[in-house]
Amino acid sequence: MKFNRIVLTRVSWFCVLIFLSWGFQCTAQTWMAGFSCRKKITFNKNKIEGKSVKLPSGEVNSGLLNFPVLISLEGPEFKFDGDSFDPKISNVNGLDIAFADAADPAIPLNIQLDHYDPVAGKLTCWVQLPFLVSKESITSPSAVYFYYGAALLHDPDGSAAQELWRADYRTITHLNEGNEGKIGQGLFLKENLTEKRLTGNTGTEFFLSAWVWTDKIGPEQMIMTNDSTGKGGYQLKLSISGNLVLEGFYGSLPSWSLTSSAALSSGMWHYIAAKVINGEARLYIDGATVASKSSVNIRLGIGGQVFLGASKQSNLHLSGRLDEVRIGKTVQTLEWIKTEYENQNNPAGFYNIGTTEFSPLITSSIFTFVGGKNTFWDEPANWDKGITPSDHSSVRIKEGKTVELHRNVVLNKLLLEKSSALYFYAGLELEHYAELQVNSGLFSGAAGAIVFRLKGSLENNGEISLVSRGNKIVFSGGSSKIIVSGTGKTSTAILELDRLFPADEVSLEGSFYILDFVDLIRGRLYANGWLVFLSSAERTAALAALRTREAEILGDVQIQCFIAGGFPAPSSGRGWRLLSSPVCTSGLQYSFYALKNRVFITGPGGALNGFDPSSNNAATLYNHDQHLPGTLSQKYLPIPNMQTLLPLGKGFFMFSRGDRTAPDAYSHQVQNPPFSNASSYVATYSGRLFTGRLAITVYNEDSGQEGDGFNLLGNPYAAAIRWGSIYKENIGPYVWLYDPLNGAYKVSDDPDEVIPVGSGFFIKVLHGFKSGSIVFDEDCKIDYR
Repeated sequence: MKFNRIVLTRVSWFCVLIFLSWGFQCTAQTWMAGFSCRKKITFNKNKIEGKSVKLPSGEVNSGLLNFPVLISLEGPEFKFDGDSFDPKISNVNGLDIAFADAADPAIPLNIQLDHYDPVAGKLTCWVQLPFLVSKESITSPSAVYFYYGAALLHDPDGSAAQELWRADYRTITHLNEGNEGKIGQGLFLKENLTEKRLTGNTGTEFFLSAWVWTDKIGPEQMIMTNDSTGKGGYQLKLSISGNLVLEGFYGSLPSWSLTSSAALSSGMWHYIAAKVINGEARLYIDGATVASKSSVNIRLGIGGQVFLGASKQSNLHLSGRLDEVRIGKTVQTLEWIKTEYENQNNPAGFYNIGTTEFSPLITSSIFTFVGGKNTFWDEPANWDKGITPSDHSSVRIKEGKTVELHRNVVLNKLLLEKSSALYFYAGLELEHYAELQVNSGLFSGAAGAIVFRLKGSLENNGEISLVSRGNKIVFSGGSSKIIVSGTGKTSTAILELDRLFPADEVSLEGSFYILDFVDLIRGRLYANGWLVFLSSAERTAALAALRTREAEILGDVQIQCFIAGGFPAPSSGRGWRLLSSPVCTSGLQYSFYALKNRVFITGPGGALNGFDPSSNNAATLYNHDQHLPGTLSQKYLPIPNMQTLLPLGKGFFMFSRGDRTAPDAYSHQVQNPPFSNASSYVATYSGRLFTGRLAITVYNEDSGQEGDGFNLLGNPYAAAIRWGSIYKENIGPYVWLYDPLNGAYKVSDDPDEVIPVGSGFFIKVLHGFKSGSIVFDEDCKIDYR
C-alpha cells in the first residue's frame, strides 16, 4: 500500500517549554508536550450514524470504531509567514501539528496531513478517531484537540499513515495530482487521455468508494476496473444514462451486473460506493443505497491491476475528475458510508471549532532587545519591558541591533532579526528553538569554554561562529529529533552530541563546519553531506574516540586534509605524498575521485581511464604490493583507472603537482616546465566515516630481498592515531612516515608518534613470519577532549 502524504506518528514526546505571548492561558489541564496552542473540535452527533458496539473498555455505546474523519481548518493563526517565533504554525510544510482525543489529550492520534496551504493558512487532515459517538448515543459527543505551534517536526516517512488505513483498506489514494478535487486536489480525466493505474489487489470480496465528477452524461464511462482476461474481476462505471453500474466477471465474460435506481448528475461531485460480500452486491450514491442484489451467482474472479478512468481496452474513458479512491478489505456498513458522505461532503458542518487555548506549562514571556541605551544585555533600558529577561524567557533581537551577553543564561526561544548580532562571553542554553534571519549573527566573544547548548531545532539563515579553541555547540536533551536547517553557515571548534536517549536524533540540513573535533556521547547524528571537518596548517578537525555504543554518525561527511607545500629551496612542494582516505565510499573501500577536485591526477590510458590528460600519461597514483619481488620502491603498482577502489586502512602514494584551482594551473603544473613550486592546499574527501575496530592482515615474502615485509597502510579514521596504541602481531617496532619537505622517510619507534588524518605509512612484518596483523580501534585515536 502506498501513501504519498505527510505522516505524523504516534510517539511519546518529552516536554519542551514553549513561550506564551498572547491569548487565554489554559490551566490545570493535561497538555501534549511541546505544543504552545490548541483548539478543541467537537463533532456534531446529528451527522453521525452508528450502531451499538463494544468498546475496548468493555462499555457498550453507539458509534463507529477507528473512523478516519476529515478535518479542514483555515484561519490567520494557521498561516506561515517565515517567522517561527510566535505561537502559530511554525513550519512551512505544516509539520508542527498533532491531534489528540479530548478524553486523552496528551497522546497523539494517528493522522495524515493531506494538504497545507501556508499562504491561506488552510490545513486538511485525516484523523483516526478511536470512537466516534453517533446520534443514537446518550453520551457526550466525541471531541479532539488540534495542537499546533511547536519545534517538534515529525517524520514524514513514518508508519502512522499505514496504521491509520491498514486495518480497513487494501489501497487508498488521495489523488493529489495538481488539479481541483473534492478534497484538496484530485485527478483530472478526459476522453482519450491515459488512465491511472494502482498497485495492490482488490480480492473477491471488497468495498470500493470514490468521489466522482463527470462533465457529461451520454457515453458509457469507466470509473474503476480490475477485470483481466481469464482472471475475471469487476467494472464500476456509468451507463449512457448516468446510472452507476457494477458488473462482475468470472472468467472472461460478464456473469452478473447491478444498476443503480438513481443517476449521477453532471457538473456535480458525487460520493459513490460499492460492496460485494457473501453473495450480495450493493451500490451507494451520496450515502444512500441505490441498488442491491443477493444471489448464489454473484461471484467474481480475482482480477488484476486496477485502472482508473478507462477500461483495460483503453476505451470507455471517464470525462471528469476523481478523488479519494479507496479499495477496502473491510466491507463497511451503511452507517459508516452515510457518515463518510456527511463528513467529506461538508467538513465544516461536521464539527464545531473552539477558541485558541495556550499551554499551562508556558511561564515565559517575550522580551525584545531594542538597544535603547547601549549594547549590554543586562541594561534594563535596552529592553522593551524595561527589565532584563529572566531565565526561560523568549528573546527577540530587533533588526540591526547588537547585543553583548556576559553571564550564563537559559532561554526558551531566541530570534535574531535580520542584520542583528549577539556576542556572548558566557554560556547560552536554548530549551526550545533558535532562529537567525538573513545577515544576522551569533558569535562567541571570548576563547575557552564558551558553550552554546541546544535542546531544540535551529534555523540559521545568517552566521553562527564559535571558532576559538574550547568553544562548543552541544546538542542535548529536549525533543527526540533536532533539525539544523537554513541557508546560513554554522562553525564551531567543538560539536558535542549528548542526547537523552541513543535513538534521539540530530539531523543536519544546512552547512555545519568543525574546526577541532566532534564528540559523540549519546544519540544519532545524521550528517547528510552537510558536516565538514576543516583542515589547515594549524588545525585539523577530527571525530574523537567513541566512548560507548550509544552514539553513532550516519550519512556522508566531508573531511578536509591539509597537503603542505611551498617548501623553501632546494625542497619543493611539488612531489610525492603518502596518503590514505579517512572516509568510505563503497562498503569498506574508498575511491580517488575526491582528489581530482583539487589536484591533477594522471595515469595510464589518460582520459579513457578517467585521468587528467597529459603528454605521456605518467602515473601519479600508486598502490603497494608486498608480494612483488624487489626493493620497497619496486613493489609499487600504478592505479590502473579512476574507478579503482582500495580497502579502507590501505594507503597510497600520490604525486602532488599542487592546487589545480590556482591560476593557469594546468600550464604551470602539467604542460610547461619548469613547473611551479606547489603551494599548500586542502583535499576534501566525501563519504561515510568508519568507527570501531578494523583488522588487517599484512604479509612478508621473506625471500631475503630488501623489500621483504613492507606493507603500505593508511589511517582509517577521521582522527590522528598513536603508533604505540595500534595492536600489532609479528610486526616490527618501527613505523615509516614520508617527509615531503626532505623527500625521505621518517623512521620512528616512539609509541607517541602521531599518524595524522589522511596519512599513509609503512610497517614491516618481522623476518621469519609470512604474515602479521594490525588492528585499529577507537583507543588508537589521540585524546582530543
